[in-house]
Amino acid sequence: MTSPSLIVRPMTIEDVDAADRAFRRGFGTFLGLPDPMQFGGDGQMVRYRFAAYPELAFVAETEEGVVGTIQGRHWGATVGLGPISVQPEYWGKGVAQRLLDVFLKKAESLEPALTSLYTFSQSPTHVPLYQKYDFWPRLLTSLMTKPIDASVDAPEARRFSETVDDTDRADFFAACRALTEGAFAGLVADREIEAVRLQGAGETLLLVDKDGPEAMAVVHAGPGSESGTQAAYVKFAVARSADKVNGLLAACERLGGEKGAKT
Repeated sequence: MTSPSLIVRPMTIEDVDAADRAFRRGFGTFLGLPDPMQFGGDGQMVRYRFAAYPELAFVAETEEGVVGTIQGRHWGATVGLGPISVQPEYWGKGVAQRLLDVFLKKAESLEPALTSLYTFSQSPTHVPLYQKYDFWPRLLTSLMTKPIDASVDAPEARRFSETVDDTDRADFFAACRALTEGAFAGLVADREIEAVRLQGAGETLLLVDKDGPEAMAVVHAGPGSESGTQAAYVKFAVARSADKVNGLLAACERLGGEKGAKT
């Protein structure tokens, strides 16, 4: 049963620090970290996503302050849900459901062809929660890491940060859309690409050959990014064919080395 004083409202810039605490405490406690506040290191997922997609950021609040958060991303015809986090003292009290009710109503207004999320496949609480909202498991996705080799042999890639004017950026976006639309009709990552540039949160890489765009990746790395300073996080990647993937990953690894990331 939820607290009678609980409200769910849009997140504001004044909420970001409290939302970040709820995010770290919720995930860090669930994962059993000795100090839950160390979850995510110096990464800034809550702050980054609020700046990038403020219309999909909400907080749950009681008289004690912010006790839960939910955020998402909007990429053309798709909406991604997450992260959703609740302060441990409020687990099992219906806070997550209240957050989901508000978020999904907003997501529905965007008329996406697909709304999706990632969750803990082994959790006896997460999967049933989302099934109440007609989300069903489809793919088992592995999160994988490797030590960065800064000297890796990688193909040259165009970088969005190096575009020089609006025309150059429009050409870059068009090349990326040719790849994303080929993967899923209506999938457009322009907002993510631009948010990474504006926040200095990493880089977008584009590989092009004589036949046109062959692969692209949005990589978070460095201060202000979702990954923080110790890791380069490939948030999104798509390739025209399987034989382009290794080159794309090598380009991401080289970028991580330039940013000082270790993994």
